[in-house]
Amino acid sequence: MNAAKRLVPVSGTLLRQFHKTNVVRATEEQMYAKRQRLRKLQEKFQIPDGTPVYLKGGFTDRLLFGTTCILLLVSMGMSAETIYQLLIK
Repeated sequence: MNAAKRLVPVSGTLLRQFHKTNVVRATEEQMYAKRQRLRKLQEKFQIPDGTPVYLKGGFTDRLLFGTTCILLLVSMGMSAETIYQLLIK
């Protein structure tokens, strides 16, 4: 019981520490660099080369898209199997 009472103030202190946020101001040079990086990324995605936008990110995008398609097909198959089993019983 005493141990629990000692933990209550400690947990409150930890909670306050996690909820504190510090305001960080970026300098003009940092903001300019971020804008330039964003502009280059936008130019990469706006090139009319016939590649869909969801695949222009390279290998990672292809991997994520392929994994999503496979998981979608598996889940649809499992759903069909469940519906079939429920109809038979």
